[in-house]
Amino acid sequence: MTEKMDQFTRLGFRRVGAWKLAGLNLACDLEEKDPHGNFIYAFVIRDQVKFLEYSRAPLEARMDAYRHTDHRYAGTFQPMNKRLREKILAALEDGEVVEIWAFYPGEMDYEGYRLDLAAGLFDSLVKAFSPEWNGYTR
Repeated sequence: MTEKMDQFTRLGFRRVGAWKLAGLNLACDLEEKDPHGNFIYAFVIRDQVKFLEYSRAPLEARMDAYRHTDHRYAGTFQPMNKRLREKILAALEDGEVVEIWAFYPGEMDYEGYRLDLAAGLFDSLVKAFSPEWNGYTR
């Protein structure tokens, strides 16, 4: 395990599934279901974080937006979903394993205000890991 992946797991990220080809389509095997959402997820290839994103939608629904870019969950993120779908498909066609990792940091209260830790940590994690597929730094 690389130093970055060791740091990634120490933060609380865990492998929750992997992408696979289903004919010409994209499918994912999820090892767990999350009905709540509010998490940060990553796509990882050979111990390298390729993409990080924050989601309020449940895990399965968020992954559906990549499998079906015309899906109702795609919403305003549809161009990003299509771009990522193409990257995942290309990696799988090249024989890579594209893992799905997730981190559910929870919430806390600050002076009576709800603090969403996933949303608060997201920008810092993108800066720290510089995922290639994000295509930008915040």
